[in-house]
Amino acid sequence: MASGDDLPESLRDQVTVTVSGRTVNIDGLTAGDWYYVYIYSAPQGLGWVQADADGGASATLPTGLTAGSHRVAVLDAEGELVGWDVLVLAAADPSDPDGLAVTGSDAAGAWGAVALGALLLAGGGALLIARRNRVTDR
Repeated sequence: MASGDDLPESLRDQVTVTVSGRTVNIDGLTAGDWYYVYIYSAPQGLGWVQADADGGASATLPTGLTAGSHRVAVLDAEGELVGWDVLVLAAADPSDPDGLAVTGSDAAGAWGAVALGALLLAGGGALLIARRNRVTDR
């Protein structure tokens, strides 16, 4: 989805989203399945999550996310939207330790690079096989 405005109303509330500190919790998923989570006001991927035995998963909210209303969209492993919900963030409390910057790595970018590399390798292999078949046919 290019914009949170494009999310179909029919899939609203098919998942339930809550927030605790810098963590967004998602319920209503199929246990064991993998999902990709986006947050909108400006589209930003939160990464892949696997639903636990209770059908819940969690992702870390990005730093710099402004207070206000945001839409959280959840896509299945095939890229199909399974649901979305509205999340309202209050202004950060400077005395709250959860308001600190999130540290650590963002693995979402690494997964994208791995997927792109796999696609390039598969495409190169297909071209090589097609070329060999063309040479053999002569």
